[in-house]
Amino acid sequence: MDYETIFKSVQKTHRLITVEQGWPQCCIGSEITRAVNEDVTFFYLDAPVICLTGVDIPMPYSLPLEEMSIPRPQDVIHAVKKILNINMDSASVTDIKKK
Repeated sequence: MDYETIFKSVQKTHRLITVEQGWPQCCIGSEITRAVNEDVTFFYLDAPVICLTGVDIPMPYSLPLEEMSIPRPQDVIHAVKKILNINMDSASVTDIKKK
């Protein structure tokens, strides 16, 4: 894994969000979070790390249920607004770009 690139990104943005379809336990996001926490990069963070993962349930066979059990675009937008401390109701994509 390219930890150097991850560390540089966190040091530049002061934030970290990981997104993956897997379950929350033993996921790559938790490994990235561990690496950042053990490095001097941790002190660059201005907000808690967000690990956006699939729901902690057995993967459904029904396509509509499967789509609801993995992170969707609106989930990612919500996480970005949360980590940037943007009001969830009134913010637009333009507000996120300004930060």
